[in-house]
Amino acid sequence: MGQATCEVFNIVEASCKCCDILREKHSAEVIEVLKNNEISTGRGLNQEMSLKRPRDTCWSSHYGALVTLIHMFSSVIDVIETIIEDGLDSDQRAETNILIGFLQTFEFMFDLHLMKGVLGISNELSQALQQEDQIIVNAMKLVDISKKRL
Repeated sequence: MGQATCEVFNIVEASCKCCDILREKHSAEVIEVLKNNEISTGRGLNQEMSLKRPRDTCWSSHYGALVTLIHMFSSVIDVIETIIEDGLDSDQRAETNILIGFLQTFEFMFDLHLMKGVLGISNELSQALQQEDQIIVNAMKLVDISKKRL
């Protein structure tokens, strides 16, 4: 799963055009669900989003990247389909065609949601351990809580 998510970030972030298409598709999707009253409105809700590559050393960034990918999944698929249709060369079209097939498998979706759940459980612990002023007793309590949740 890790390689596929990296490929998604590489392809979508490869050009400003892809980023613009993703932003437009996702904005249109949010507007549509707002019109249908399928999501709530309010301060801080439904902010503009973009895919962010996770940093290697920060588990919270991996969790955030997975949450964003899940939230923007249909828009990401639209961007990849656009690349397949309008790709610069046959290699790029073939690569994205393989990727979209993999992204739409049960295995990928299962792994995506499983990893979001696991990293979500450990996210609070991860953030606490990154604080310079963390008290060891509190950190140990968070370790225990994370172990029980897992």
